[in-house]
Amino acid sequence: MNFTSKIAFILVGMFLLTASAFAQKESDKIAFLTFKYDGKKLTLIKTKLADGSFKEKKTEEKKFDPTQMRYEILNKKQRPIFSKYIDNPRLKNMEYADPMNPGQLRTKKVLVPDAEFTIRINYSDSVGYVRFYEFGRDMAKGPDSDLIMKVVAQIPIGDLKEQSAEKSDE
Repeated sequence: MNFTSKIAFILVGMFLLTASAFAQKESDKIAFLTFKYDGKKLTLIKTKLADGSFKEKKTEEKKFDPTQMRYEILNKKQRPIFSKYIDNPRLKNMEYADPMNPGQLRTKKVLVPDAEFTIRINYSDSVGYVRFYEFGRDMAKGPDSDLIMKVVAQIPIGDLKEQSAEKSDE
């Protein structure tokens, strides 16, 4: 192989690698999934797709916080791809005037009847479901039982298309 052939071979290889990387980047999507949660039923109400991707932080072991929820992104075989803890969307901080200290504000956590919230995920053809967990008690063992993570909903999200119609968590 002469020098010109080697250069041509290297340039073709670089072109193919660049084209492959560009094609992969072109297919990267971010999905914004909006849900409604009333404490009993969690429903996907809107999806929005955008080009791009973001760096997901590894799921870290956090200090135990029973007020949070957790979601997992599952592949089509229902194996976890990614998980993250989020603040419970129904738990809101409410500020009010402190009657004992005029001019001062106080904050109280209040559980609202229902809430809408949005999560964003890196979306690809391998994504199949999102599963939500909430901390709760095993009432079969009584109201003083240990806290456990209970599945709130598992919602299919494969083959996403932008939509804003109600989609159930069947």
